[in-house]
Amino acid sequence: MQSPVTEYKPCKSLRSFVELFWSGSFNTDTSGHLSLHMIPNGCVELIIHLNDLHCDLENNFGWGQTPDFMILGLFTKPYEVRFSGMVKVFSIRFKPEGFYNIFGVPASEFKERYEDMALVKCNGFRDFSNRIRDEKSVASMIKRTEIYLLKSLQDNKIHMSYVNLA
Repeated sequence: MQSPVTEYKPCKSLRSFVELFWSGSFNTDTSGHLSLHMIPNGCVELIIHLNDLHCDLENNFGWGQTPDFMILGLFTKPYEVRFSGMVKVFSIRFKPEGFYNIFGVPASEFKERYEDMALVKCNGFRDFSNRIRDEKSVASMIKRTEIYLLKSLQDNKIHMSYVNLA
């Protein structure tokens, strides 16, 4: 069994870059395994695991447990996600060019795959993620995330592309 995912809108200053934030707990009934089939949504997702259990995804080497802080790239076909225990997450869903505008890394680098976000060049990311894991409420996670993303946006000084302007 799984808990529903709850979605939250970002602050007005981030709406050109961030589709939404979401949080959820998966496989809350830890007596078995849970498998979900995901349909691509055209967005890049940054997923922060809030507990020590993570989901399993397939990569070039077979099935493996995902990293603590995962960037889930642009997928063009459905994919499966497996849970062997209860997994709690907080996630940022970026608009198509939002990830690039905030972090300066093209989303195309993550096409059809996931990556450990801690290995992607982002100033202060590991510290930010650990602080998110320490927060007691989703509201405080969102507030901390908005501050971090706005600072990253300001530091990168990338001009909005025609996609965002449209």
